[in-house]
Amino acid sequence: MLTMEDLRRWAVADEGQDAELRLARAAAESYLLGAGVPEDDTPDRDMAILQLTLYYFDQRAPDARGGYAPPPPALRSIILQLRYGEGAKA
Repeated sequence: MLTMEDLRRWAVADEGQDAELRLARAAAESYLLGAGVPEDDTPDRDMAILQLTLYYFDQRAPDARGGYAPPPPALRSIILQLRYGEGAKA
C-alpha cells in the first residue's frame, strides 16, 4: 500500500502539497476502478497508481499552448495486465 511519503518522494513534493497529491491519488484510483482493475494490493497496481497520480499532479494546468501531455505510454499495458492478467478477478 502506498503512503503519502511514497507519493511525496515520487512527486518530489513536500507536505504542503499533500492536498493536491491526495486529490490526484483519488482520481488515479477512480480511473483504475473505471478501467476494471481489481483493488488488489500488488506492486503493479501500486505502480499504476503512482504513474497516474503523478500524471494528474503534474497536469494540474495546461501548458503554454493550452494542451495537456498524454498519460505515460506504459500505463496502458500495466492496466491491461492488471485487468486481464493472471490473478485478475472475473
